[in-house]
Amino acid sequence: MGSLENILKHERERNSSSAKEYQAIKAKLTELQSKYSQLDHKYEKVQSEYITLQEKYKNVKKTVFTYKDYMAKKDIHVNNEMNRIQDEYRKIFIKLQSQINYHVNCRMQEERNNGIQAQGQQNQPNDYTEKLNKLNEDFAKLAQSTFKDTPDT
Repeated sequence: MGSLENILKHERERNSSSAKEYQAIKAKLTELQSKYSQLDHKYEKVQSEYITLQEKYKNVKKTVFTYKDYMAKKDIHVNNEMNRIQDEYRKIFIKLQSQINYHVNCRMQEERNNGIQAQGQQNQPNDYTEKLNKLNEDFAKLAQSTFKDTPDT
């Protein structure tokens, strides 16, 4: 019977050893499950942040394209307004030039018709040709100007 006791003792030791191995494996499995749970949580968090960043990128990209389109339209509008203003100034200069020409011609015609010249005026000739030509040159420069050049000084 000694051998039966040895067998039982041996079986109990083996069972005890197996139970210890089982407990160690169970502890290791619990640890790995915990690590897996933590990694899964981190993955979900990173995935969520990635999706958020993609949405922000799309919004920023859309905003950039919207602003770029706005700036292009604004530049076109500003250029059109500058051209319109330049055209209006040219029309004003031409109208002013023709009014000055009209008044100078009326004055010269009036002086010719009256034939009266005061002695004080004889010292100053009433020939407005040079002044008129200078005004015409100035008006021509203004009418052709793009307003981007620096004025002559």
